[in-house]
Amino acid sequence: MDDSAGPGVIAVFLLSPRPHIESKQPAADIELEWVWVQGLSIPKTHIFGFSVKPYKWIRFVAGALLGAKGILCDSLDTNAVEIDYDRPLIPGDSALYYHTDPTEQERFFPLDPSLACSSSSCNASSTSSRFQTFRNNVVARDVTCVLSGTRTNLCEAAHLISHTKGNDYIEALTAARSGGSETIDHIDDIRNGILVSPTLHKLLEKQHVAFLLTPNFAMSTSDVNPGLLPDVKRWTVHDFEYVLDPTLQDSPHNQPLRVPADESQWPPRVLFDTTYASVVARYFGHEDFAAFVREHWQSRLYPGGRRNRRDIGQAELHLRRAQERADGLEEMDPLDMIFCISQIARPPPTAEHEQRLIIGQRTVEAARHTELEQKVASWLGTVT
Repeated sequence: MDDSAGPGVIAVFLLSPRPHIESKQPAADIELEWVWVQGLSIPKTHIFGFSVKPYKWIRFVAGALLGAKGILCDSLDTNAVEIDYDRPLIPGDSALYYHTDPTEQERFFPLDPSLACSSSSCNASSTSSRFQTFRNNVVARDVTCVLSGTRTNLCEAAHLISHTKGNDYIEALTAARSGGSETIDHIDDIRNGILVSPTLHKLLEKQHVAFLLTPNFAMSTSDVNPGLLPDVKRWTVHDFEYVLDPTLQDSPHNQPLRVPADESQWPPRVLFDTTYASVVARYFGHEDFAAFVREHWQSRLYPGGRRNRRDIGQAELHLRRAQERADGLEEMDPLDMIFCISQIARPPPTAEHEQRLIIGQRTVEAARHTELEQKVASWLGTVT
């Protein structure tokens, strides 16, 4: 690994929208305030572990966090000039500012996306018929582990977007981030899965590993591996834990995934970019970005007033979880942060939805209270 950059940290600031919470206007008329928020804090000693062109990698990561293409500048000024992505790293601490133009801002913050709400359960167990169908489909497509070639009976079908996120989450996420071109409406869609060895599956679940798809809007494949042609399509494994600690053994870092010849049922770019950004946020995300997202999560995540489907249970579940995180009761994970950015420009939920939410909250609180009483009673019975 090239550590010639020396010590120092690169602070990356993102231009992010902050809707006026008191606004009651239609979605298309919502007034947004654009503010600079520090999104990343990246140690220079590690950055060459991801790309031989660190500024290009940072540009991609910033875009993957926000879901919008943009440019890096040395200044937050609106007339700032785009940096030279081939320049050497500046010694010591430095700052970069990720600018997006109005066209990209509009593309990334769709004002009336189609949010799904399926009547089927999103919390199905691994033995459910839906999950078994998911596994069978993934096995038929991939045959063996897409990285190691481990044979089928030893492999596991892994979700890129966690199964617990549910149908609403993946549909809203993919619709918003792809502009509707790569929408996935079920969490057990084959396009949300890959066949992996148990070892790789654990690394994915712990968010140590992610897959970088190149070329992308900011990088060529030769920016990751100089020995490859710039335009060859490649899914590269990045092991973040290994980059921070190269003494780790048997790391899959910088190895390519095997992709089927027919990519029509292979996971789309939007999922690879989003999950990659999620791991970046876990390792290098800045607390200011997390705080900014929490502040606007509560009433923007799943605005039920815009939906016509009957089953709104999953949306309310996500909103309740978001409220708990906003109140500091549960830590927000990086994927939630990324998803929230594409939702915060939406209008607050209707009064009817809020009333349903209050009733749901009371039901959950009552159930929790009963569970707590039972646990206390059980404990008292043990110690007496």
